[in-house]
Amino acid sequence: MKIKLAFRIAMITVIVLITGCSEDWLDEKPPQLISTASLYTTLSGFEAGLNGMYALVRQERKEVMQMNQHLLWVLLTSSGTN
Repeated sequence: MKIKLAFRIAMITVIVLITGCSEDWLDEKPPQLISTASLYTTLSGFEAGLNGMYALVRQERKEVMQMNQHLLWVLLTSSGTN
């Protein structure tokens, strides 16, 4: 009886060690990262790519507008001192 119990415990330990150390458990696949191979193959991938490009354009436009406002402020404040 004790031998069977020890054998079962040893087998369970071996199975846990073998499956716990496999590479599949260590690979992370974050849902927010989309691979370039599957980006434009589905509608949701196309929308995600389009939204990403739109966000870049929006950020670029915001930076340009801020730069223009700063330049206008500099021109208006420096013209009165000359």
